[in-house]
Amino acid sequence: GQDNWNMEYCRQDTFSSIRRSHSGSIAAVAVTSDSKYIISGSWDKTIGIWNIEDKTLFHRFKEAIYIQTSDNKYIISGSFDWAIKVWSIAEKKLVLQFQEQGDISSVAVTSDSKYILSG
Repeated sequence: GQDNWNMEYCRQDTFSSIRRSHSGSIAAVAVTSDSKYIISGSWDKTIGIWNIEDKTLFHRFKEAIYIQTSDNKYIISGSFDWAIKVWSIAEKKLVLQFQEQGDISSVAVTSDSKYILSG
């Protein structure tokens, strides 16, 4: 269970599975605050959602690289398509999109989840 989760477990088992599942280098990694999922964003323009408990791929979104989690319900992503996207983890779908004026190389969410920042 999660009580037994440590860096050695994560590094050897989960991260090697995550790396192998992407066809490009991993650009970003996040963990939901409830420690249920690891989120990986890759240069292959996909986001992987990984169940920490059973080390399986829960879902994959396409067309995104840089990621940030928000209140365990949503993933915020950005990419070189000039878009910030909000993905629902539970619904496994895109729920909102904002168009920016240039490439997105990073995203962040305020702790109260009211604001999305991009750079």
